Amino acid sequence: MASIVAEYEQYKLHAYLPTKNDRYTAGFGSTFEMDGEPIKSTDTLTLHKALDNLYDYLRGISKEIYILSPSLNNCELAGVTIFVYNVGMGNYKNSTMRKLIDTGHHKEAADEFLKWNKQGKTVLAGLTKRRLVEQKIFLSPKAPQCDY
Repeated sequence: MASIVAEYEQYKLHAYLPTKNDRYTAGFGSTFEMDGEPIKSTDTLTLHKALDNLYDYLRGISKEIYILSPSLNNCELAGVTIFVYNVGMGNYKNSTMRKLIDTGHHKEAADEFLKWNKQGKTVLAGLTKRRLVEQKIFLSPKAPQCDY
């Protein structure tokens, strides 16, 4: 999972704005420090700290997702974890995807990934590509990407 996130987020030492109306981001797409403080424009994250943050955050959100949706198998959990790393836990908690998963409609839930490819009303090609990867992992019977 971490390798997929790292591929899409690409390590940045210094804080930056990924898109015009976004939050400051550093490391591998971190918008918050591990202590919960938001990334500020002047922040830096060393590669070591960024990797620690990435693994810690993935473990944490994976556990929280599994508590919310315990019917997920390993690959489904991996796909959703990568998705939540990008869109946030609050969005997952309130999503149609979660409602479908929690009512046993996993195949239909897989279709929901592709609905999250926009910033505002603008479709972003990079998000579409990312959602296809997350969906593919979610639907995989077993793949190396299903592990950390």
